[in-house]
This record gives sequence, C-alpha cells and structure tokens, in this order.
Amino acid sequence: MSRIVIKTTVKGLRRFRSNLKKQERNTVRNVGLGLRAGAEIILEDARDRAPELSGELKRSGRVKPLVRKGSVLETEVAFGGVREVDYAIVVHEDPAQRGRKYLELAEKNNRAAVRAKIGENAKG
Repeated sequence: MSRIVIKTTVKGLRRFRSNLKKQERNTVRNVGLGLRAGAEIILEDARDRAPELSGELKRSGRVKPLVRKGSVLETEVAFGGVREVDYAIVVHEDPAQRGRKYLELAEKNNRAAVRAKIGENAKG
C-alpha cells in the first residue's frame, strides 16, 4: 500500500471561536432588547384598548422579564395577576364587555412592528 499524509494547521482558530461566542452573546442580547421593545409596543396598545372604570386594569399591564430556553427568547405581556385586578381574564374573554380581547387585538395589530423592532436591534 502506498499512501501520503497531508496536514495543515489552522491558525487563529481559538480567537475565531472566542469571537464567535462573543458575537452570539451580542446577538442574543440585541434580539432580546428588540423583543422587549416590541412587547412594550403591544402593552401600550393593549392599555389603550382596555376598558377603564377605575384604571386598575390598565395599570396592571406589564412586560415580564425575558427568558431564554435554548435558542428561544420569550417574554410575556400580562394584565391582572394582582388581587385587585383578578378580573382581567373575564374582561378579556367576555363577549358582553366593551374592550374585549384588548390584549389579543394589540398583539395581532402589532406583529409587524414587533418583527421590525427585533430586526433593528439584531443588526446591533
């Protein structure tokens, strides 16, 4: 059997890997900032749509902290969750309520704006 071994050395591979990890951290951070900004847009629109008697429902709206699950980033826009506003889901779902589906409509109407915010921030 005749054979020849051909070898090469890749220089700078350690630095390349380090830079790649840095880029990943920056990208995740920037996309997260965009996601958070998009969630704030939805929150403001939902507050505008929510019915108002005492104002407690509107004031209870918030954007929850970002959570990373592998390659997925998520946050949540929520209303209620405090004893004074435990009726938030009832208002949202009840067909007789004025302002019904305030959160769902805000999310649907702002999908493009959320995508744009994520895109703007992803570029860094």
